[in-house]
Order: sequence, then structure tokens, then C-alpha cells
Amino acid sequence: MRHHLILTTLAVILTACSPLYRQLGGDYDPPGSIEDLSADARELLAAAADGIDPERFLDAHVHMISDEIDPRAQMLRHPIRHGRMRVLLAAAGVDPDADWEAEYMERLLALIEASPLPGRHLLYALDRAYDREGNVDPNRTSLYVSNRRVMAWAENHPDVLVPAISIHPHRANALARLEYWAERGARFVKWLPNSQGMDPAEPALDDFYVAMARHDMTLLSHTGAERALPAAVQEYGNPLRLRRALDHGVRVIALHGAGDGTHVDLDDPGERPVSGWALLLRLLETPEYDGLLYADTSALTFRTHTPEPLLSVLARPDLQRRFVHGSDYPLSGVRAAVSLRGLARAGFIERGQIAALDEVRSWNPLAFDWVLKRTLRHPETGARLAADVFTFDPFDWPSSGVSGILELYSPRGH
Repeated sequence: MRHHLILTTLAVILTACSPLYRQLGGDYDPPGSIEDLSADARELLAAAADGIDPERFLDAHVHMISDEIDPRAQMLRHPIRHGRMRVLLAAAGVDPDADWEAEYMERLLALIEASPLPGRHLLYALDRAYDREGNVDPNRTSLYVSNRRVMAWAENHPDVLVPAISIHPHRANALARLEYWAERGARFVKWLPNSQGMDPAEPALDDFYVAMARHDMTLLSHTGAERALPAAVQEYGNPLRLRRALDHGVRVIALHGAGDGTHVDLDDPGERPVSGWALLLRLLETPEYDGLLYADTSALTFRTHTPEPLLSVLARPDLQRRFVHGSDYPLSGVRAAVSLRGLARAGFIERGQIAALDEVRSWNPLAFDWVLKRTLRHPETGARLAADVFTFDPFDWPSSGVSGILELYSPRGH
């Protein structure tokens, strides 16, 4: 109740003062030249990029913005929803009165071009929420980003964008839509179970999983609690619920590494709730899921996430083999989401690096995420994330973590 009251109060304050949206979300200028950065920032940037082939860099978690949103998010009488939307637009550098999609994509492509690691970026669609009878549920649909628009942008920019479609498995034509997009080269399917309202462990999804496995498609599924959009059932983010997909041979990337929130331990339901990370780690250490289950680094530096996943991944090279870099942009651009001072207090970065990192964030919030993650050090051992977490080898997925991810995307229609 106290947490909800704080959020409501903050949202009410924000509705009265637009500059606060930009202060929390980010008051970003267009990306400039690297030469405009200070010597300290350029040095930090060079150190972060060292060892990473720019042509093999991969960001497996980038959202697309659409103006097809819950109407309540545009109403002041719904301050929390409205505040979330305005902060997100600020982080994305989008004017609320502009064409959201066009302005967002223009800025995203400019950020990619300005980065020393342009690489490839998985661009996410997001289907509407559906009930179990296959009907659209408008009350639980916070945001809709169509597959057609994501595919169109990827087809127009195949050098830097890879499409990740989104199909709700409860919609009446789910299997037909999956076949349609598979024939057009889609190889990634994005789910946000907590908000879209699908339980990944439901037997009714078996046919969907069989079809995904047949087309060698990868499921990108949110794990852990959902904070950016309203969530209908947080328990649907329980990583143990992904076992059903894995047991059907579907390759899965557990987004966010389940680093936020607790869930029911489905292996021992009578016990207290367990951290999502502990449950995901159990799956990652299951031998039969090696080569099928991966996780991404998105949001692991956010204030809302516990430090355990980050500490574990930094300490264990064997886990890094199973992790894919994901920025979660534009959420990673929300200034309030990442506390550099908090990371310094916890020993993940040096205090003397804060100013340079903040300068990089202002210059290019998309690049800031990988620069920060490459700068992170284990507080005790000094171990860092390996370059392999941020790159791909198109010939060998199972043994090299991110490897082979783009081989799965057949750019037919380009």
C-alpha cells in the first residue's frame, strides 16, 4: 500500500510539472560526435568496446514505441499510467505531440549509427492481451506494437535491425499467424506474460510450442516482475513456467534474468516465495536445458533488481556463456532506473567513473547500457562481463552463448 501511495503521489506531482518527466526519463539531445565527449568519457568508451567486433555486436532487447496505447495512459485522472507513459516518452526522446513511431525510430537509428558498436538489434513487437476464449481484452492491453510495422522497419534496415514478432497464443488464429510470419522469415517471438495474460505453463499452449520448435523459432519471454506496464498476473513471470516450452524443444531467452520479484517454487509450492533469479538459476543448471535456455542482461543494473543475478553472472564464466546482451531500450534510458551512485556504493563501478558514465548516458543512452555493463566489476574479484556476451558467432549457438542468433533470422523479403 505504501509503495502504491508513493507512486500515486509522484505521478500526481509529475502531471503538474512536465519538466519533471524529462528529469526522470531523460532530457536528451540528438546524439553528437564521439569527439564531443571529454577525454575521460572517450577513454571509458574505448575500454568498454575493447575486444568486441563492431560487426558482431548484438543487442537482443530493443522495444519499439507505438501510439496504440491504453487511452487511460493519456488521461490525467489516471496519474500512474499517465506518468509511466510520459517518463517513457522522455527516455525515448519523443515529443508527446509528435508521430511517436516515426520520431522514435528516427532517433533509435541515429543512436545506433553514432555508436562505435552499431551491430544488430532485435526490435520487439507486442501483441494485445487476449482472454482464454480468444477475444481481445482491451482493459489489459496497455500497448500494442504490430508485427507488420516491426517487420517493415527491419526490412528497410536489415543491416542493424532484426524483427521479433509477438503473437498471443490464446488468439483464435495464433497458429495461423505463427505460420504466416515464419514463412516471412521471423525467427523470434516476444511475450510479456505478466501483462499480456498468458501462462507459459498451460497445456493449451502445446501446439504453439510444437510449431515454434518446428520452425526453429526462439521465444523471448519476460521473467520476473513487470514494472513498466500494468501487470495482470505477476506469477506468469515465474521462470519455472517456461519448462513447458523448453520440454517441447523451444529455445528460450529469459528476459531480465528474473532479477526482480519473488515467485512460487513450483517444485515445492508449500514453501515461501523464492527469488525469480534462484528459480531461473535452477533451470540454467538443468543439464537437459543446456543449448535451449538462455537469459539476457536487460535491467540487471536497474534499481528495482536485486544484485544477486549480477553478482552471479560476473563471478561465473560458465553462466556468461548462457547470457545475451540486452539493453531494454528505451527503458534503459530512463535516468531514474539506473543509479550510478548506487552501483558505486555496491562496488560495481568506481566513484571516479560516475561522471564519465553519466556523460556517455547523455550523449547516447542506447550505448550507455553496454558501456556500463562492460565497465562493471565484481566487487570482490574484479571479474567483468566477457566480450562474448555482447557478440555472436553465426555458426555455433550452443557452445558460445549468443552464437548463432542471427543465423536463426532468415532475411527473406529483404
